[in-house]
Amino acid sequence: MELCRKYEEIILKQISVDKNIVTLVDIGCGYGTFLLLASELISGNAIGIDIDEKMVEAFKNKIQDNNISNAHVIHGDISKGETARGSSMEVRPKPETIIEWASKAGFTLKSQIDIPPYHFDLVFTNK
Repeated sequence: MELCRKYEEIILKQISVDKNIVTLVDIGCGYGTFLLLASELISGNAIGIDIDEKMVEAFKNKIQDNNISNAHVIHGDISKGETARGSSMEVRPKPETIIEWASKAGFTLKSQIDIPPYHFDLVFTNK
């Protein structure tokens, strides 16, 4: 477990998750692997969004069990298509698509890293 936390810390450091962040949103947060740790590192709220109700419920339980007041989770689908957990990579939103959505919503891409084989991190700031 300690090795997993170290890995998460390295990833969050790479994308500059720190006290300078007031609101952090994790799209496809699952059961909160990165978001729980991120909630400890930022100065404001950490918000997770996931399409899988079981993941959302598991994350809610972690939030409650760990008495975390600044982590929140929302059940929802940010895309127009089906992107259920375990879906093929072809139907999941690509980084370019999310960057476009974020830009239209008034955000600017700050950094992007790939975490092969299935994950990526995009960091946005308000324009």
